[in-house]
Amino acid sequence: MKKIYYLLLFLLLSIASCNSNKVDITLIDDSNAERIDFNNNLETETLSMNDIVDSVKIVTLETKDESLVHQIMDIIITDYRIFIYDNYQGGGIIIFDSDGKFIKRLKNGNGPGEINRVVGIDYDPYANGLIVLQNPFVQLYTNDGEYFADVMLDFPADHIKCLEKTLFFTKMQGHQCATIENFDKYSTIITNRDREIKSLAIPYAIDNPIPNNLVRISKEEIRIGVPGNDTIYTYKNDTLTASYIMDYSKYKFDMAKLSDAEVMEYQSNMSRPEQCVYRGSYLETETHQYFEFAFGQYPYSVYRNKKNGHIVSGYKFESSDYLICIPLPVKMNDNWFVGLSNAFDYKHGTAISNKYISQEDVDKLEKLKEDDNPYLIFFRPKDF
Repeated sequence: MKKIYYLLLFLLLSIASCNSNKVDITLIDDSNAERIDFNNNLETETLSMNDIVDSVKIVTLETKDESLVHQIMDIIITDYRIFIYDNYQGGGIIIFDSDGKFIKRLKNGNGPGEINRVVGIDYDPYANGLIVLQNPFVQLYTNDGEYFADVMLDFPADHIKCLEKTLFFTKMQGHQCATIENFDKYSTIITNRDREIKSLAIPYAIDNPIPNNLVRISKEEIRIGVPGNDTIYTYKNDTLTASYIMDYSKYKFDMAKLSDAEVMEYQSNMSRPEQCVYRGSYLETETHQYFEFAFGQYPYSVYRNKKNGHIVSGYKFESSDYLICIPLPVKMNDNWFVGLSNAFDYKHGTAISNKYISQEDVDKLEKLKEDDNPYLIFFRPKDF
């Protein structure tokens, strides 16, 4: 029955999707957005993980010849699977179960079901399958990596999120599509499941090759963080709105008003400058938010308690009571933020206490070899 659903879904997706050259532009209402004042919260240097972390759990990724993880580009975590998109041969995908046991690496190549130019992945909660974006195709696989079908896009994109009736794409600046008016001015493409473009949205804030950050909050709700933009957007119920507006005017480095040479000088600054930019990195659990700014080359982390608005921030990390160092989060899963670390850093770190980590997880780490796959660190924030 599930296979029939997959096939029906992609038969629907394979319908011709040429729009007229002129498409709608979505205007975004920000009148009800919550304003967050960061002007007194971006000065702290040391970020004490003891002030943030309530509990920690570890998932090690099984190491075999066929499961070796290269540089990780993206991660999708579901209740049953961990999908790793790495830079193997220009873009590879490895599938593990939720405990880190290796299942499959998708075959790289040019044949049916093979991959060779992956730019983004998503998990479709309606088809219960892995979506692989490799321009100009979108491909569908089962949880275990069984290939079903692919369809061709009429436009380039770099990220995809699948909703029940909508496909939500974002793209890096510089992508062109001569058949779609204003395509080069907007970062976001909203289509129906037939890939017919409903609208373009969210103009580029700065000249930046980094694409928007898409965060799935629920099956039908996503957040969008935009590099250089002070707004976190939400797409839900076919409506794009502004949810949060960040005020950091005291520190803001306005790249849009400067020359390319001035921007390059700022970005290459080896000492921490006084001003920062918002990098577009954003994560959100049911209880907390994570924002990432940049002071020159220095990433600056901000954790915010959604219930009381309290903020903990910094760029120098301190973890005196931890057996392991808590890394910058790259994903979230339920009420956990998720970061990446590796056996080499663990073996050469300072083991002080296992106050926040179970003995079972300590044993997992102790068994690692220095050239084993990286491991995932799930950490749940406390109610600070």
